[in-house]
Amino acid sequence: TLTVAVLTHNEAAGIEACLRSAAAIADQLLVIDSGSSDDTVALARAAGAEVFAYPDWQGFAVQRTRQLQHACGDYVFFLDADEVMTPAFAQEVQAIVRSDSPAVWQIRWRMVAYGRELRYLRAHTKVARLFRRDQILGWTGVVHEEAVLANPDTPRRVMQTPLLHHARDSVRTSLEKMTQYALLG
Repeated sequence: TLTVAVLTHNEAAGIEACLRSAAAIADQLLVIDSGSSDDTVALARAAGAEVFAYPDWQGFAVQRTRQLQHACGDYVFFLDADEVMTPAFAQEVQAIVRSDSPAVWQIRWRMVAYGRELRYLRAHTKVARLFRRDQILGWTGVVHEEAVLANPDTPRRVMQTPLLHHARDSVRTSLEKMTQYALLG
């Protein structure tokens, strides 16, 4: 089974698309909210997600560990609220879950900025996002958090299909995000 877990904080603009993209393959849609003041929580519940609110922000690792505490699936995919699973990506996730592979699966992104896909961007970043729940103990780090694994020698594999990441939707939110990450770092 698969839990798709999403962290939110004032994500009303994109949470419906995010959750809708994962709903067909998730046995559990899980949202951990960090004290949103907009309609994020109501929209997530309306989309069928189980929502738990933890407004005492202590960093991304703490919130992701809280996701693990509420996750019920054999596998957990950590999806960000500004990401969307394409049908091809969702099919690949399903195939991995069916395979019951003991690996940690890393993703790559297709970046979208200001409403346009950056087709010629060559981002080589790979981020671990899909785990068997029994392999992950928690998370560490305030920003750019890392998974703490039961067995650090667990093999890493890279998913073939990139995940659609809406990285920047306006200059304002872009500056706010850069400021947030600078302060957290």
